[in-house]
Amino acid sequence: MNDPHQINRLIATAKHKGDGTPHAPLDQQGRETIEEELAAYHELFISSLAGDRHMTNEAVELGFGEGKMYVASEALRRNMIDAVGTLSEIVADLGTNDPAAIQTTSTISRKATAMTKPIIPQAN
Repeated sequence: MNDPHQINRLIATAKHKGDGTPHAPLDQQGRETIEEELAAYHELFISSLAGDRHMTNEAVELGFGEGKMYVASEALRRNMIDAVGTLSEIVADLGTNDPAAIQTTSTISRKATAMTKPIIPQAN
């Protein structure tokens, strides 16, 4: 399949239709289009997260993982999540006993975020 003598040519009906295609080398136009889309999605994600967490966009940008993953206890400490629990516990909190009623974990996350209050750490 990866014949070094094969020449890939892209045929597209509009200027940006082939931007970022895996069937041709990434050119500057394609790179710029992808970077613009990523920046827009990133801003949308940060704004949504900041609103759900009752924080500023700057606080999310500076205080969260910048794409890094954390174990649950660290994510809780950083106020990135409301609680640590099992899928069954989350589903029960959402008012159903049937995990199959929830289609995706992203749906669970959105509903759980909208339905729960952030945990306020108690002083030691």
